[in-house]
Amino acid sequence: NEYKSYLSSRNMEQCMKQLVEASRVMSSPASQQTGDTRKAAEKLLLEFKQSEKPYQICTYILENSGDSYLYFVACSTIKEALMREWNLLTDDDKDGMRDYLLNFCNTHQHLSGYVLRQMLHVVALVVKRTTLTKAQDYLSCFVDNVCGLLESPNTIMLGLELCSSLIDEFTIADKTLLPYMSYRHNLDCKEAMEDAPLFKIFIKIVQLASGIRTRVPTIKNDKSYWIKVMTILHSILSWDFTVVLSKRLAQISNMTLPVVNLRPPAKWAMLKEHPIINLLGELYLIFEIDEDLQHLARLCLVQLGTLQGAIFTDQEDRVGFLQRYLGVMVKLISRAITIESRVQDHGLSLAVRQLLWSYTSYDINSIDTKLWEEFIRSLTELTIHVLRHSTLEDEGSTQDVVDVLFDSWFNLVGQADDLVPNNILDECMLKVVECYVQCHMAPPIGIRNDTSDMEEIDIDTEEDDRVRYRDQLHIVGALARRNLGMTLPLLTRLLLQRAAAIRERVENQEECMPLFEDIHWLVLLVGYTISDSWTEGTASIPSHVTDYLARLEDSFSVEAIQRFISEELGQCNEFKGNHVHGAIFGLLELAVIYQDLLSKGACHFLSPQIYSSLMWVLARVSASYLMPKEHRYAYIPSSILLILGEESLVGRWLVEFLLEKVISGLVFFVGESTVASDCLTLLQCLSRNSKMYDFHSTYYLYFKMIFYLLLE
Repeated sequence: NEYKSYLSSRNMEQCMKQLVEASRVMSSPASQQTGDTRKAAEKLLLEFKQSEKPYQICTYILENSGDSYLYFVACSTIKEALMREWNLLTDDDKDGMRDYLLNFCNTHQHLSGYVLRQMLHVVALVVKRTTLTKAQDYLSCFVDNVCGLLESPNTIMLGLELCSSLIDEFTIADKTLLPYMSYRHNLDCKEAMEDAPLFKIFIKIVQLASGIRTRVPTIKNDKSYWIKVMTILHSILSWDFTVVLSKRLAQISNMTLPVVNLRPPAKWAMLKEHPIINLLGELYLIFEIDEDLQHLARLCLVQLGTLQGAIFTDQEDRVGFLQRYLGVMVKLISRAITIESRVQDHGLSLAVRQLLWSYTSYDINSIDTKLWEEFIRSLTELTIHVLRHSTLEDEGSTQDVVDVLFDSWFNLVGQADDLVPNNILDECMLKVVECYVQCHMAPPIGIRNDTSDMEEIDIDTEEDDRVRYRDQLHIVGALARRNLGMTLPLLTRLLLQRAAAIRERVENQEECMPLFEDIHWLVLLVGYTISDSWTEGTASIPSHVTDYLARLEDSFSVEAIQRFISEELGQCNEFKGNHVHGAIFGLLELAVIYQDLLSKGACHFLSPQIYSSLMWVLARVSASYLMPKEHRYAYIPSSILLILGEESLVGRWLVEFLLEKVISGLVFFVGESTVASDCLTLLQCLSRNSKMYDFHSTYYLYFKMIFYLLLE
């Protein structure tokens, strides 16, 4: 009541003193104030914000208080009053408040940042709400005045802050106005901003950014200036243009996406030309000295890579932009590898991923073949560079870069059959797979850090690699299937060599930890290469595998396979048939060796993680290959049906073989819940199809398993 009497009697000075005291209480630590004092201050400030037509007292506070927090309270009060009383104010009142606040900011150069932003936010709010009621060129004329502020060194920071406030206020994502403005009104204001004003701001910001060439030595001293310039540039490139009225509602859902496609109208044609693309590439390199600035330059590059829509007049125009963008990316990737910058690796990987998501194989096939090959080789070098670094330094942030790069490769492998020429792509994919294998092998073959002196990981408490690296393994498997004639022999040979070394070392009671880690990764890689995604009821043989086997129909012999099983299985000999069969028998070789060592009492020397991974991969392979359902395929190679089909002797033998391995896992690793879970997963997979076994042998094995479990 005392506060209201001061206000009603226009006793501005006394009112301001009370507000200064209240703001002092609110800005001081709570421990220094009593609860009643703080509640009284909160109540006073709240009543002040809710008072009717507080403009006179607010301007008095701005002119006389000198307290930053009270400045902020006064600006917030003006903002809330304007929204609440908008229809009660005359146009002169609104324009007067806008001009007063703008002039106040101009004449008070040392305002706190949060106070300046709040004042300019109120200015932008007034401009937006009057845009549709003023003359058609009102907004354009106001933006011209704003650009004028950018011409003078004394007002350039004020102009940049005002540009930022206008862009923020006119974006459709601003929810603060929804209670007072309809969504349709927001859209109409946004379209008015897009018509010409936003382009004027963009042109001016590009001019300012181009000045970097003469201001390189002072970048660190002018960091706040460049951050503001790059932030505004990124905001414009991220603008969700309202192109067609019928698509407006779709834009609401687009706002939840991490990247909004850039779809400006045709008048923004300069975006697709050399100067803009080269400028962003130049900024990216110049800002190497500051991570924050380079991060903003990277965001701008990523957004430019999403350029689409009416700005392109035809396919040739679209391809021309893609070529110019790829040319800059090749230079930036080469530079990033040279200076070994982790920040640049991450930024460029994101830009590449977004570019490949935005363009189709039809677009890529239309660009210069030499440039495309150069880009793919650069992407391969960057991927290998990042993989090696992530292995040698084991940084979690680098794994994020690996994931982003693999997303790009996954996009490429999905379009590989449509890309011309694809032999270069297959060659580069093979290099990536070979590097990934090398990064997970111990020296001297690989470069993985030696873990022989580390304690064995508890697989029941640590996240398993097949979960942690599931996406990576899935993509590497897809890449490997593009070159089965090269990748499968490599993986199988390494697996057999290490399986033989395991048997020798265990028998001699030597340290095996590095070998266990190698075998663990090789088993996973083989499994993900010869089998694709696996969910119940949808397991199938990958199409690349069936195509590969179809080309080798004459290169297999059932008799040779039966002879290999009876005479050579367990001796670590490489199968001399096709490589898909060789990979499967490589897994079986490891299972035989493990069971042989377990039966000799070497359980305490062996890794339960290897057995767990092996059972899990064999379940994947069995679900796809063992007695496959023919109706799911347009064509199944005879090398699968004759060897692993429902009527094959090898298929029936394999079921009993796998059931024995399930029993071994449950008996010898009885204390390992993860091993038990994966063994039971394999058992479930085998029992899902009643045609997979003859009942006499299966019942015998089931009773045998139950007997062992009861003994335990």
